[in-house]
Amino acid sequence: MATEIWRWIQKQDMGPSPRYAFSMAYDSGSKKVTLFGGASLDGGLFNDTWEWDDQLWTQVADTGPSTRGLHKMVYDSKNSKMVLFGGTDNTSFMNDT
Repeated sequence: MATEIWRWIQKQDMGPSPRYAFSMAYDSGSKKVTLFGGASLDGGLFNDTWEWDDQLWTQVADTGPSTRGLHKMVYDSKNSKMVLFGGTDNTSFMNDT
């Protein structure tokens, strides 16, 4: 059996800062992936929004929903909208949409 060698190709050296507890969803209308929020490596929270178009990361907003992590996102194709629910602001859990 032949062994395939996979190689990573760096497409861009800018984009969202390192983070965890973020959420991403695929927007089938624009054919882009949207990333929102999350926590920095030191525990601070983000409320920035980024899009990935298979070539580049673009920051599309740094305002919007409040800072949070552990939230969920999904693309609503019927209404052509990204929907975000819940998360935590490090003090309490949210139940907003």
